[in-house]
Amino acid sequence: MELKFTINEPGSFFHFLDSVSQWSMHTRKEIREYYEKSYGLSKKDKTFLQQYIKIRKKYPWQLLDSDFYPSKDFKETKLKIKKRLTAEEYRILLRIIKNFYPNIHEIFLEWENHLMNRKKSLELETKKHKLKELFSEIAQFYESEKYPKTIYVHLVINPSEHAAGGGANIWPRKHITLEPRGLKEDGGVLNDIPTIVHETLHLIEHKANKNKWDNFKEKAKNVGLDFEILREAIADTIAPEGYIALKYKLISKTNILEYEKLKKKNKKTDPIGYSRGSRRKLSARLYQLTKKQVEEGKALFDGNYIEKCIKEFLFLY
Repeated sequence: MELKFTINEPGSFFHFLDSVSQWSMHTRKEIREYYEKSYGLSKKDKTFLQQYIKIRKKYPWQLLDSDFYPSKDFKETKLKIKKRLTAEEYRILLRIIKNFYPNIHEIFLEWENHLMNRKKSLELETKKHKLKELFSEIAQFYESEKYPKTIYVHLVINPSEHAAGGGANIWPRKHITLEPRGLKEDGGVLNDIPTIVHETLHLIEHKANKNKWDNFKEKAKNVGLDFEILREAIADTIAPEGYIALKYKLISKTNILEYEKLKKKNKKTDPIGYSRGSRRKLSARLYQLTKKQVEEGKALFDGNYIEKCIKEFLFLY
């Protein structure tokens, strides 16, 4: 599997607009704060943001984002969104882009060289690790076939000093985004590799044995569990802080077992805290199970691994 790193302005523009709108609890609050502190938000801006939220909720994750992140330029982006949106939605979104473009473009130009430097560092750093063997081992765990052999990693900007880094996997399922951590720091690249592996893992996971995967989902839902939390917790036991990340020396140590000490968040008053906290606490309880499964060369679907994972989740909640 080959990783190709790209930088394009539509991706960073969308990343900013998405977060400034705060349409979802998964967007970056610190980007909204950064933008508002730098440029403010006028009454006109807020009206546009409300219109954007309405469109974005109609075309959520892995829909509208897939039109921006992989696009080389705005001409390509506009062709894609014109096909996806209604004529009225397209007209409104063009006005929104025109309104926010000057300020976000200014931010992009300010940070473009930092992105370029990180891209070069990542291209060098990834060659130092046995990622081909690592991804092959992940594919074996998920019983995955026909997963992409080339993954495009789109670097986007988060200029906030509080940025924790992160990424996402998007349609089509050969693209991921990377929000580099500490863009102005030379050592930040070491934090990016495990994130890239985690998001690429989900692209491999997407090609898991379909019948077995659907059966896994059904088992979790039949007992009332949040499958997404379970799925992500299992992935976390592999990377970014899991056993395979440790095995291939992407990290020097793992703190994953410490997550079991986290306090449970209230789902109604702090949904994002609840989701992240639940996922982390569960990953701590599943870590040894995954480690044993991988060491024995077994897949996720082998033996009673899934049943044990479900049992641990039920124990927690």
